[in-house]
Amino acid sequence: VYRQHNLTKEALQKYLDNTFLTRTEANVEIIADFVKKGLVYQPSYRTKFYGKYTLKNTLTEDSFVKFEFPFPVNSQNTEISNARLIVNGVEITDAKSRINPVALSTDYYPSDSDGLKWEGKIPKNQDSAIEVSYDTVGLSIFNYEGLENSKKAQDLQFTLTITGTRSYNVTGGLSVDKREFGANYVKLFWNKQNLYS
Repeated sequence: VYRQHNLTKEALQKYLDNTFLTRTEANVEIIADFVKKGLVYQPSYRTKFYGKYTLKNTLTEDSFVKFEFPFPVNSQNTEISNARLIVNGVEITDAKSRINPVALSTDYYPSDSDGLKWEGKIPKNQDSAIEVSYDTVGLSIFNYEGLENSKKAQDLQFTLTITGTRSYNVTGGLSVDKREFGANYVKLFWNKQNLYS
């Protein structure tokens, strides 16, 4: 990236050291349904994802960053639609990209996967908001790997609503802070302040 944008290694290191993720707010809705195939009913899932990421630049000059968001596991076997990447209120129209998630867990992502990417500047001494949204159909497992702050802690607010069933299984990851049950839904809340990992 720094070669492509004529940046020095020193400038890139300065940007990495002083521009970081301070907050993640995400809302996911999973709509469970059942489709009849022959004599049996098989589960079907629709998922709506929205995430807002706040990046802070503590420098007295603009900082250059590359933001990559991989689509979820098994996306090659399902559909991704309505994918949008918005930076400070402006939609990035050419954000679709092949992502090589070197820093991400290979347990969940293949060596190359589809996703959204943006490269650009964050103004000096300011926050920038990056919003990601997409819809899927057919995922039997929803996994959110998350974006980690490599230098400091971040605040995380994550809400997951499962409509169509009250049955769910959290197989790993962060502990759920609050649960809300309704007639035909369950809502799970993660609210972590100063989260380090």
